[in-house]
Amino acid sequence: MFSFLAFNQHKNKKRFGLVSCLNNRGLGTEARLLKKFFREHLPEYQFDIFEIRAGRASKAFDNKWQTNKRFIKWLKRQNYVMTIEHFMPNLFLECRKHQIKSIWRPNIEWINSDLTTEDFNKVDIIISPMQACADLLTKRFSLGNVVNMPWIANLPLHTKQLNKGKTKFLFNAGGGGVGDRRNCEAVIKAFSIVLGQRNDIEFLLKTQKALDVSQLNAYKGKNFIYHYKNTSYKKNLTYYTEADFSIAPSKWEGVGFALLESLYHGTPVLTVDAAPMNLWISHKKLGYTVPVSYTDTDLPIVDRDNWHLGLNWVKAANCKVDDLVEGINWLADNKLEFYKTFNKENKTVLSQRKLDFIKSWQSLLVS
Repeated sequence: MFSFLAFNQHKNKKRFGLVSCLNNRGLGTEARLLKKFFREHLPEYQFDIFEIRAGRASKAFDNKWQTNKRFIKWLKRQNYVMTIEHFMPNLFLECRKHQIKSIWRPNIEWINSDLTTEDFNKVDIIISPMQACADLLTKRFSLGNVVNMPWIANLPLHTKQLNKGKTKFLFNAGGGGVGDRRNCEAVIKAFSIVLGQRNDIEFLLKTQKALDVSQLNAYKGKNFIYHYKNTSYKKNLTYYTEADFSIAPSKWEGVGFALLESLYHGTPVLTVDAAPMNLWISHKKLGYTVPVSYTDTDLPIVDRDNWHLGLNWVKAANCKVDDLVEGINWLADNKLEFYKTFNKENKTVLSQRKLDFIKSWQSLLVS
């Protein structure tokens, strides 16, 4: 039965609109988690998502929404409008014209080098979970609209128990990316060594592009599983839920969705000790880190290759195969004590971070 009370309660809420690509793994994950967060902790706001397509379509959206009647109708209903990664100056100015507060969370790793102070001042609030990003924007561009605060990716609060029997490791190689950014060869080599030495470990490699796993062929059907296919968002999450540990040995995944999805579903990650990863993953507590070598030293880095054009502040990091092997063995040998500490930290340290996240949003939305 239709409830007028529920309708009026919904009608009286302030509306928070997010323009996002749900079919982009990283952005889609953040959008869904943020919507869930608002529903549970900020119920006085109605959280709406206007979905745009990923890729070139999303980059061109700011020049085309003016003829999109459905979007204009959606926009006029909002009190706040936010974009993640996508900088949309035309949209931000339209929001200002209608007294809609605009919020932008930049890409955590880089910002287009063509943007100027004038551009950044077109948006009301810029939020950044990374201090290095906030410093770059405030100091280099003399901005006063930058807020450094936690992000939804920093709130892994789920707990779970270890699998019985073999220790299950997951490596989600995804669809590749800039410069083989997930260090696939290092991971495959490391597990070819580990699986040759012990039978109490199971390794599942999930990938959307064909990889050379010939070094692991001898272990197929025993303790190596190779899944070469694309999967739905929900199915992708079950890979993390079912694993004891996941592997993310590169600076890209240190801030990417693979880490976000893994930790958020209670699965510790073996990653590299790379900025900004080491700002919120404690060694052997909330993630297992291995030593790395940095390919770049000066920050910010102006990267003008064909893949990225922007101001980068995250150092590229590479880890050695032997260090990965050591990390895998350590986690398998110490998994019981590791999980006790991991779940305890989730309950204490990250619970406080969640409270800080809630307070940050409450302050942001009423300011």
